[in-house]
Amino acid sequence: MYRGISIPLRPASFSYLLFLARPPKDVVMREEIYSHFWPGEVNYSGTNKPYERQISDHKRKLIAQIKKGVAGKIEIKTDELATLIFTQPKIGYMLNIGKESVLILTHQ
Repeated sequence: MYRGISIPLRPASFSYLLFLARPPKDVVMREEIYSHFWPGEVNYSGTNKPYERQISDHKRKLIAQIKKGVAGKIEIKTDELATLIFTQPKIGYMLNIGKESVLILTHQ
């Protein structure tokens, strides 16, 4: 849900959001994201960095899905969704909402 609106997300987008939501307002290091979504040995050297592109693609697609899900239902400020997931260049990503706004339900 975003601002009270239920939004259907694709599985990859949901997984990415959930991974960032477990420590909201904390930067998740790129290496943690890489090892979570693409386990195994990763070659970070050279110009072939497919994982870097994949992470930014997940972010872009997630924001687009949220934007589509709330379209016509609530008013979105100009940069509201652009800052939802903060990128700290060459370090990692952060879900830019307070911990009090995140509720993760699990099956026990």
